[in-house]
Amino acid sequence: GFDQDWVESGTRRFCRYSGLPDGTYTLRVIGSNNDGVWNTEGVSLRVTVEAPFWRTAWFRLLTALGVVGLVGSFVRSRQVRARREREALERDIAQRKRTEAILRESEERFRSLVSNVPGTFYRAKFDGQRRMRFVSPEFVRLSGIPVEQFLGDTTRGFETLVHPEDEPGVTRAIAEAVAKRTAFAIEYRLVR
Repeated sequence: GFDQDWVESGTRRFCRYSGLPDGTYTLRVIGSNNDGVWNTEGVSLRVTVEAPFWRTAWFRLLTALGVVGLVGSFVRSRQVRARREREALERDIAQRKRTEAILRESEERFRSLVSNVPGTFYRAKFDGQRRMRFVSPEFVRLSGIPVEQFLGDTTRGFETLVHPEDEPGVTRAIAEAVAKRTAFAIEYRLVR
């Protein structure tokens, strides 16, 4: 029981038990009359305290199933998301490989074309220094200067190769071609 011994209540005609755990209890009461004669047999009352719903087995089972369902749903959604990301990455890689193959093929055709042209050509930025972006193998052979000195962010540009007497005509031809957005062809002497 909750109380193992008798509880003296004095003249109170009620008792209060709060926080009783769920279960079945027997309340036994004995009393005395005004002359102080005790009733030793007393009366008993059987009381059943029901468990709150959150402490019942079915609630715990449903809660456990709900948690398992949420965890399973979360894991499944992560798996689906990971699969979609993997598939997107695979598509990107496949597209990149196709693009690289096309670029390699194009570059091979361009190099084949450039190596078979019976002259020299280059591509330069029109930035005042006309830094080289591409130089044909024949250009390197004619100038005698290694390609590394022209390509990239070096300060050696196109104008360092043009003979001083030819430079005004070359500059004018380039400026006119740029203004008209057309190609140009001009002959000039190189300084070695």
